[in-house]
Amino acid sequence: MMDNMVIRQWWNLIHSIDKNVLEENASSLCFLHNSEQILDLKPLPDLQFPVLGSIGLFSMKPSFKLLSIPEILFLRKSVLTNEKIPQLEAWVEFLLRYLEINRPSIIKRARLQFGSSQVGRMALLELTALFMDTYFRWGDLRYLNLVLKIMDMPRIYSMSSIGKKITGQNKNLPFLLIQIRLMILRQAALDGITRI
Repeated sequence: MMDNMVIRQWWNLIHSIDKNVLEENASSLCFLHNSEQILDLKPLPDLQFPVLGSIGLFSMKPSFKLLSIPEILFLRKSVLTNEKIPQLEAWVEFLLRYLEINRPSIIKRARLQFGSSQVGRMALLELTALFMDTYFRWGDLRYLNLVLKIMDMPRIYSMSSIGKKITGQNKNLPFLLIQIRLMILRQAALDGITRI
């Protein structure tokens, strides 16, 4: 389990990044579900989830093969900002089952689906963020359970030397920030569960 001091160090590095750069990466940093308060972290400036165009995802039958990163972001934003609607529930439930069943081969499937290891890994991190957001919004522990399993998988989630890489000039900043967001939310979720 990650030490809260390490999380605090990363958070302080994020605070040193220019606000415009933070706004460009808002999908990784906004909607922290009060985890800043739970972990006693200084809040970031107010960041807005990116505006997304209308995606006809809800008119289609859920399928992993239909996903791209913009579609995953659309699902995340829908979970964060909308009421539960049957189409959204169908998509998130399908993806939960799909990743649960295909977890042993999901890295290979994502690489084939998204065209490269790096983009596939980013898509898997965004899906993990979708499940984490779903857990916090809907309170369904199945989503948190899957998040914990994915975050324990090698080659998807890696925190090695991340503190040295957090700068506003790093081209991998979105990749690093989504991992930090997941770590913060995981710690807040586990802290919340242990208080029950």
